[in-house]
Amino acid sequence: NDPDADSEDNSNILRAIGVRQYCNQVSLRLQLLNSDNKQQAISVGIPSDCITCIQEVKYSLLAQNARLPGFSTLVTNLITSSNDEVHSNDWLSQFIEGSGHEMYDFRISAQFKNKEFKNVCQEIYMKSASNGSAGVTCIGIEVDGLVLFMPKSYKVTGDESVFCIAEDVEVLLPFQAP
Repeated sequence: NDPDADSEDNSNILRAIGVRQYCNQVSLRLQLLNSDNKQQAISVGIPSDCITCIQEVKYSLLAQNARLPGFSTLVTNLITSSNDEVHSNDWLSQFIEGSGHEMYDFRISAQFKNKEFKNVCQEIYMKSASNGSAGVTCIGIEVDGLVLFMPKSYKVTGDESVFCIAEDVEVLLPFQAP
């Protein structure tokens, strides 16, 4: 075990305890570097579903990549930013262009109220792709605190957050609630 990681985890656990004591209603998320410290956090009253262990995420990502080659690359590209130059090699330029896309969430505009999610996805993609962009790909929607992935027949109420993959946050502006 890395002593620096353990020290960082201990500091984060103490901060979480302090936040809980000061304001118990806050939605707390604790990030730990070493999964061995998770039990310590649970023993001081932090619910296990509020704890994310970076070590566990890495191992889970590695296991998924063994099942689905390329999965770790996809996830890594979605959660990191990239401004690499485009190369002349066709597949490499496509890969670099795709790696420039990121995952975003946004509060959906009332213009989509009472439409089925699948139709909202199609409309957002078509409108965003028509102005030279690669197009916004909607992948999920948050409903009552739960994230639903591609709920085709779900009717949008206009009070949800939509999760999508896009080139940049600016392309989402026409679809966001004010």
